[in-house]
Amino acid sequence: MDTRPLEEIGLTKGEAKVYMALLDIGSSATGQIIKTAHVSRSKVYEMLEKLISNGLVSFVVRENVKYYEAASPNVIMDLIDKRRAALAAQKKNLEKTVALLAKRHSMKRVPQTAHVYEGNDGIKTIYKLVLENMKSGDEYFACQVEPEVFRGDFAGFIRDYHKQRAKKGVRVKLLSLEEDRKIVSKVMSGLSGMEMRFTGRPLPLATLVFGDRVATFVWGNDPIGIVIHSKTIAARYRKFFTYLWQTSKP
Repeated sequence: MDTRPLEEIGLTKGEAKVYMALLDIGSSATGQIIKTAHVSRSKVYEMLEKLISNGLVSFVVRENVKYYEAASPNVIMDLIDKRRAALAAQKKNLEKTVALLAKRHSMKRVPQTAHVYEGNDGIKTIYKLVLENMKSGDEYFACQVEPEVFRGDFAGFIRDYHKQRAKKGVRVKLLSLEEDRKIVSKVMSGLSGMEMRFTGRPLPLATLVFGDRVATFVWGNDPIGIVIHSKTIAARYRKFFTYLWQTSKP
């Protein structure tokens, strides 16, 4: 008979073989048990003691010899109930520990990183990073559109990028200088999911704030983009942007 069902309730393979052997042969001394169950003589007493402690085997002493006998298989159900009760108690005891561990996990410090991207292809990679990290319904902030964005093939890339952004359902708030209103409005007009405002206040370098990241661009013949991954820095930039946004004009 397959011993696996008994192993699944906590018995070892040897213990299961000893118990089933006793069911077949009845009250027996260790010699007959070893022969029938095919277990090691050195281990049989340990197995029997374990079965006795679980209530699956009992014994009597006759003429100074121990005779072992299997208990009713119905006892197995009692054993399952005891294991279920023990697991329930273990689960209850672990609930507080799990809650504390979950709290520690949520407080885990996220490493702060910074990456530099060079050239137009590097800048394009940053914009692709924005789309990869944003999902439908998300919104990010863009500050200060540099004239270089509208030169060469990059203007076409920006238009295509914003079409992909809109298709994905990502929204953007774009803040630029009042003096650039004409060109920014011309290039960016008609793009879905974009809200634009303009300000006469000095603005920092071109900046994107998306999720827990801040991207800053330094334009020129060989543009550079720096992406900082920091929840703290992103939150501060977002707060600064919101203040400027609220004091700017559509």
